[in-house]
Amino acid sequence: MFQTFADVIDAFSSAEALAEAIGEKGVTVRQWRNRDSIPSENARRAQGHADHLARLKAEGISERAKSAAARKEAEPFEAEFT
Repeated sequence: MFQTFADVIDAFSSAEALAEAIGEKGVTVRQWRNRDSIPSENARRAQGHADHLARLKAEGISERAKSAAARKEAEPFEAEFT
């Protein structure tokens, strides 16, 4: 679905939105975008959240609802990495 790591990051309304979803700092996510690289320990979580947001967008769900859903959906993705 996404061609580059920057595409994954850009699926979110901001770097801070992705950072919040995966427990990182906004500045860190912006650095990933600039490098077009996400460290492997974060890449699967970021991809999972981006895929989920893309599905919501395809279903026509509002940006505000997407943010709330992304926070709610973070728990299963986080559980994979703990």
